[in-house]
Amino acid sequence: MRTRHLPSRSQPTKTLWDGTVSKGVPYTDFTVTVTRKLHDPATRLAPSSSAIVVHQTGGTVSGVTTQVEDDTLFRPGESVVLFLREYSPGRFRVLGGPAGRFDVSRGLITPASRSLSDVPAQLPLETFTSQVDRA
Repeated sequence: MRTRHLPSRSQPTKTLWDGTVSKGVPYTDFTVTVTRKLHDPATRLAPSSSAIVVHQTGGTVSGVTTQVEDDTLFRPGESVVLFLREYSPGRFRVLGGPAGRFDVSRGLITPASRSLSDVPAQLPLETFTSQVDRA
């Protein structure tokens, strides 16, 4: 029989709770095929990488879809430009949530979030890339 040593009440603890877990927030890991790196000064992505995993809050559990308001779940086949943060090797999150996500259609970029009123809609992708490089 193994004996476990639990902290005594005389030892300081940050918190101690007794509870029952009922639900968590669903998430989805999407595979995003990289067409090209637009900006990667830290060289986080190897030149030969063609796909990355992007973690997004929200998902479908038991037929019910949950998503963050103003940050709809990625749709297979959509073209995007993403500002990413690597939180674990090879795993990324969109930086700033919906503010770091842009839709691309026919070479024009549009903010995915309606709250980004200061970013022009339908900006040419090359113009957007030049502005990011200068920032």
